[in-house]
Amino acid sequence: MKSNFTRFNCMAKLFLSIVIGLLLCTGKQVVAQTRAVYFVGYNSSTASFPKAASGMDGAVVSAGAINYSGLQTVNDNRTVWNNPNSATTLDIGTAPYLSFTITMNGNISLSPDRFVMCGLAEFSSTKLQLRWSVDNFATSLGEFTINGSSYTLSSVDLSSKGVVNVSSIEFRVYFYNASGWVFNSDTGPYSSLDGTPSSYGAYGQNVALWYNSFTTLPLVWNSFTVEENQHEALLKWSTENEVAVAGFSVEHSKDGRVWQSIGYVPADNSAGVNYYSYRDKNPFAGLNYYRLLQTDLDGNKKYSSVSMLSLSEDAPTFILLENPVVSGMLRFRINSPAYVRLYSLTGQLLVEKQFVPGDCSIDVHKMPEGIYSITTGTASRLVLIK
Repeated sequence: MKSNFTRFNCMAKLFLSIVIGLLLCTGKQVVAQTRAVYFVGYNSSTASFPKAASGMDGAVVSAGAINYSGLQTVNDNRTVWNNPNSATTLDIGTAPYLSFTITMNGNISLSPDRFVMCGLAEFSSTKLQLRWSVDNFATSLGEFTINGSSYTLSSVDLSSKGVVNVSSIEFRVYFYNASGWVFNSDTGPYSSLDGTPSSYGAYGQNVALWYNSFTTLPLVWNSFTVEENQHEALLKWSTENEVAVAGFSVEHSKDGRVWQSIGYVPADNSAGVNYYSYRDKNPFAGLNYYRLLQTDLDGNKKYSSVSMLSLSEDAPTFILLENPVVSGMLRFRINSPAYVRLYSLTGQLLVEKQFVPGDCSIDVHKMPEGIYSITTGTASRLVLIK
């Protein structure tokens, strides 16, 4: 019996490690029954539409907006709309509706829970039906329960819809059956006739989307190229599925083994494909190696592939790495062994020294502030020492 239990325990640990490994390879999954976005009350006659959402879960939603079509505004300090549609059957081609457009934060796989309307009331048996853009509003997701003139907490259960992988969703609440005012309060709490748990009726909201879980898909490197442009290295790359990415460190190497960070580009974190570029103004003649280090907001890091550039030998043989010089070290790069000379503007030779190819420096911290001339071979540059 003990042997069987040990074998079972080992198998369970193996299964758990495989699941965790798959999650790490495919993205980050967060499971929690929580509110993704909510909207609060307004006076429909004085509010400007589209109207932005009041609260968003930044891990899931990047933007939310409410708009309307066919409904009539009401000058009332409460959230009130007048429904002119008294047709007893719903025709989505002509029926008025409220529109709630929710934009995901990057490429999110979302498992929706409920679409909640916190406090509904009306006097004329108006019906409200929910549909969404996932199926182009073709089918009803459900109807909200209204208890006449008594404010009611109501929702449409979306948990059976499973995982939705879209960049944005538009929910439409269609009005039909009887014309008249419909109230949607953002206070409470209110009782429910359709089994909506009271926890969904928190203060400060009149409409909210809740979710059960979401998965952020891993960043996708679409391309990474390096090309010569006027004796400089022009790096270009594009990505998809950016979620909570801080930015990209640009790293350079002349041998593919020892790397140096030469720049940083912040991430866009916008939906769809993102395009970036970076210009290395001081590449070596010959082979240059480049790679990108992606850093997430949570500290996770991942490297891109390595791209190479072979820079033509007729590239400048002498490049200043700092001008003006404020560090006390005059730094430069040469592509071949050379004597380097530093002159004052009056022509006085101050430094003469032979250097090997690579990044080099001359200590100038004791020299007076001013303009100097540095030469090697036929190349000459003016440099400001501060």
